[in-house]
Amino acid sequence: MINDRIKNSEKKEGFTLIELSLSIAFISVLSLAVALIITNSISAYHRGLVLNQINTTGMELVDDMRAAVQNAPVGSLKVLCETMLDGDAEAACKKEGGQRLVAARKMGKVQEINEDVPLLGVFCTGNYSYIWNSGYRFSEDFEVTSAENAATFKYRSLANEEISYSEDIRLLKVKDGKRAVCAAFSETSDSNVINIYDEKYGKVEEDPIELLSENSNLALYDLYAPVPAMSGGMNNAYYSVSFVLGTLQGGANVVAQGNYCATPEGMENSAIENFDYCAINKFNFAAQAIGGGE
Repeated sequence: MINDRIKNSEKKEGFTLIELSLSIAFISVLSLAVALIITNSISAYHRGLVLNQINTTGMELVDDMRAAVQNAPVGSLKVLCETMLDGDAEAACKKEGGQRLVAARKMGKVQEINEDVPLLGVFCTGNYSYIWNSGYRFSEDFEVTSAENAATFKYRSLANEEISYSEDIRLLKVKDGKRAVCAAFSETSDSNVINIYDEKYGKVEEDPIELLSENSNLALYDLYAPVPAMSGGMNNAYYSVSFVLGTLQGGANVVAQGNYCATPEGMENSAIENFDYCAINKFNFAAQAIGGGE
C-alpha cells in the first residue's frame, strides 16, 4: 500500500501526442501570420518611401520649370519660326503656331505595351530648355522595339569647346534663350542628335545641369506643353505643362488610363518583386511668362 502511494507520487504528467501536435500547428500558424504582417509592413514602408521620393522630386521639377517659364521672354512664336528654322520646318512651325519651338516628343514601341509611348522629347521656355529620354530606355522590365535612337546633345561653350552628352541623358537643363534645342530637335534626323554647335545657335552661357542623374532611380516617361496662350497686348504668356515621373522598376504604363505601375505578363519573379519599388505620378502646373519681349 505504501509502495503504491510512492509510485503514484513519482508519476509525472505531460502532453499527449495529440496535444503536442495541436500546439505545434498553432505556433506555426501564428508564426506565419506574424511573418505575413511583417512582410506587408515592409512592402508598405518601401512603397511609402518611393511615393515620397516621386512626389518630392516631382515638386522640385515643377518649381524649376515654373521659374524657367516665369523669367522667359514673351513674343510671337510665329516670328521666331522664321528666325530659327528654314524651308519645310519653318512652314510647319508657322502652321502649328510655333508648337515645335515650345515642346515636342517622339513616340515609339516598347515590349509588352500595345500602344506607342513617348521615348524622348524637348521642352523650351525661351529661358532654359529641357532634353529628356523616357524611363523605358533605362528600365530592365521593358525593351524599346522601335528603331528610334535616344536623344543626345552637343553644344558650343563660351570657350568655344564642343561638348557632348550621350544617350544616358534622363533630364538635362540647358541655358537656351533662343529655343535652339527645340529648333535643332525639329530638324534632327532619326539619329536624334540635338546639335546646337552650329554658329547660328550661338554659345551656351552656362554648363547644362542633369536634373535626373544616371544614379537616380527615377526618370521621365512624358513631358509636354502646348503653345502658350498669349495676352491681348503680347505682354504675358500662359503655359500649361504636364509631365509623368516614375521609377525604373516594376513596370510603368503611361498610356493606360491612370498612368499606373503594372507587372507585364511574362516577367520573372525577381522583376515582379520590384513592383514594391514602383511608383508613378503625373504632375500638371501652369505658369505665366513675364520676362519681356523677344
